[in-house]
Amino acid sequence: MVGLAHVGALREGPILEVEAVLVTSLLFTLAVGARISRQSVSRRDWGAAALVVVGLVLFLGAGDPHGDVPVVTVRTWVTVGLAAVADT
Repeated sequence: MVGLAHVGALREGPILEVEAVLVTSLLFTLAVGARISRQSVSRRDWGAAALVVVGLVLFLGAGDPHGDVPVVTVRTWVTVGLAAVADT
């Protein structure tokens, strides 16, 4: 069912926005899941959530050209790629 909603969202909106919402839902799932199961979220999980936020910011920054820049530059992709590799 979620897959169908995702496909429908991609038909209506830009992939950049749809994927950002999808990734953000992971953060809410972490918090809600911990609350429902009455378990605390570990420091490691909070760290992973913080990395997800950083990755999302980089994704949105690199994927949304504006002004007189019609496309994302190679330099931007290399910077984002290096940041992703550094996180692993």
